[in-house]
Amino acid sequence: PFSTEMTPQREAPQNVARPAAEVVDYDPFAELPISREIVRFFTQEVGIRPGNTVLDVGAGTGDSAAAILECLRTPTGCEGRVTLLEPEDRLLRVAQERLKDAPVDCIQGYAQDLDEMNLEEGAFDFTVWSNGIHYVEEEEVLNEVLRSIRRCTRHRFCAWTTFMSEAYTGRTARFAGLWVLSAYRRLGIDPKRERTKSESMQTRGSAEYEAVLTRAGFKDVATRLETFHLPPEVYESIARFGDYVENALPAIPGHPEITLAMRSQALVDAVRDVYKRLKVETLPRNWLYIEASSE
Repeated sequence: PFSTEMTPQREAPQNVARPAAEVVDYDPFAELPISREIVRFFTQEVGIRPGNTVLDVGAGTGDSAAAILECLRTPTGCEGRVTLLEPEDRLLRVAQERLKDAPVDCIQGYAQDLDEMNLEEGAFDFTVWSNGIHYVEEEEVLNEVLRSIRRCTRHRFCAWTTFMSEAYTGRTARFAGLWVLSAYRRLGIDPKRERTKSESMQTRGSAEYEAVLTRAGFKDVATRLETFHLPPEVYESIARFGDYVENALPAIPGHPEITLAMRSQALVDAVRDVYKRLKVETLPRNWLYIEASSE
């Protein structure tokens, strides 16, 4: 829907002479225009209308809530209400300030805490989980979270994520391999001898999500893939996300001096070189959209 159309060798680290990146988690990615367009695109698919109540799981700094509020807007203002569920106090405070004049409520907590919050059955018309469902790795835990969501959701649950097994398409798989190799070289590490296996944060795919939603009691479960074409700044921002760095370029045994911030900076610095090597301006990547009925 959106388009903005090696042989490893040991080298001296190229980032030692300047400060390493501050790893600031997901904020840089969420603030990119294309990221907000992706959230807006999927939010429009949910079917939210003025007057609805919506639970926004993993609300972050309020990007998904802002998109939900667009769906609640009428000529005279917003009709309905959004409840933001976010575990990090820092992010929740940003969202509160950003949306201070909007009809929102904020709850600090994890999706795993929902069952302990004594929310009324059918408290919300819709529940939305934007770019976060992949964090719940254990299947049994996810099953319990989804049961809690189903209990407090009157109509429909919708989620989307790009961290899943069908994410890579086109030349993106090639990019991912070259990207990590290039980052190792920038750190002066020989990937043939000293590399730590990367983890892709892509533990489930469409079939697995459909199965766990069905087990949690949802009906009419459906999934589909949407492809977005990502410019290099998307991967530069993702490389400042601590959890992503720990998976893509884990701590290197025998090199405690190479910090998380240094590994993050190496990935940031490598992005445009790999895009140039592949002779591309954008790379395709799939998002998985999930919807299910509580009724």
